[in-house]
Amino acid sequence: MESIKSTYKVERFWSGDPCSPRIYRWDGIGCSYSNSNQHIKSLNLSSSGLQGPIALAFRNLSFLESLGMHCSQGFIENDLQQNVPEFLADLKHLKSLNLKGNDLTGFIPESLMKKSKDGLLTLSVDDQNLCNSHSCQEKNKNKNNILVPTVVVTSVMLLLVVLVIIWIILRKRKRKRGPGPLLPSGKRRFTYSEVSSITNNFNKVIGKGGYGIVYLGFLEDGTKIAVKMIKDYSSTIPKGSSSSSSRASKEFQVEAELLLTVHHRNLASFIGY
Repeated sequence: MESIKSTYKVERFWSGDPCSPRIYRWDGIGCSYSNSNQHIKSLNLSSSGLQGPIALAFRNLSFLESLGMHCSQGFIENDLQQNVPEFLADLKHLKSLNLKGNDLTGFIPESLMKKSKDGLLTLSVDDQNLCNSHSCQEKNKNKNNILVPTVVVTSVMLLLVVLVIIWIILRKRKRKRGPGPLLPSGKRRFTYSEVSSITNNFNKVIGKGGYGIVYLGFLEDGTKIAVKMIKDYSSTIPKGSSSSSSRASKEFQVEAELLLTVHHRNLASFIGY
């Protein structure tokens, strides 16, 4: 009892032997005086300011028949926590156990539940936080049934919010940039007069290739472009022979068709031919 007193710092006038002399036995304690040896048979610690787990020292009270650690709306309430220990079922003479009003959680030992079902023990606990193995499984199942849909719905909502934010940011950026240069789209064909106008009558050469010369040009909206003119070899080729000019023209056309479908940051946009 001294261990229980010191563990919970019980504020009662407990001094000397708990059971003797008989008229001075400790408050809240009932003793057995039938034999020469005195034993504690009941212990009432209701509303005694008990806090923390149920102390291991209670298992030394082997003749205990009744144990009350409940809350009885007193001035100092109990606040026992953690789980109900298995050793309480080892108290062979225990017939009444009252733990109501505390903050105990987890499983109620099967051995205690069996004694209660067999009518050997009056067990009083709160059903809110405590459970047996079957009811705990049901509680966990119910929690999962609620938790999983909640997580899924929350994830979907967060994803939608992120997508909306990304869409708004991209839209704002697009507005800041303004409309791009008005370049002709698709396979535009230019006439010779248009090419002459674009290059200022082929005024500035910016490169030379195997099949022609590249000129600097500007479209109607001021967009800078490069114009490649293929050479004409028809005057230097005998009649009936294979034409390099025709071959060059065909190769250039194939190249143009290909570049119209290719997009890369290192390649200039292909406008037409």
